[in-house]
Amino acid sequence: MAEKKSGEKKGNIGFILGILSILIIPLYLIVLFFGPSVSGIIIGIVGLTFGILQQKERKTKRGKIGIVLNIIGIIIGIIGLIIVVHVLMPIIEQQMQSFPTA
Repeated sequence: MAEKKSGEKKGNIGFILGILSILIIPLYLIVLFFGPSVSGIIIGIVGLTFGILQQKERKTKRGKIGIVLNIIGIIIGIIGLIIVVHVLMPIIEQQMQSFPTA
């Protein structure tokens, strides 16, 4: 039984990182900055790697779910980054230009 548990570590890590990659993305709405969106993408890529490695060693349900969650997190992160860059940045630049310079 201990062998089974230790063999699922990568799948569990991928699963947890998949959840984090999805949950961290909405933070960009609060912060309006690149950090959380990029962090979600990076976490998603790392989690996807762990999920794939787990599935290559031994197929597990959590490994498969981790792969799916990480792909969703990466896609949401990319969409969030596009929104920040193309929609919000021009608005922020316009607001910054309205401030008087010293």
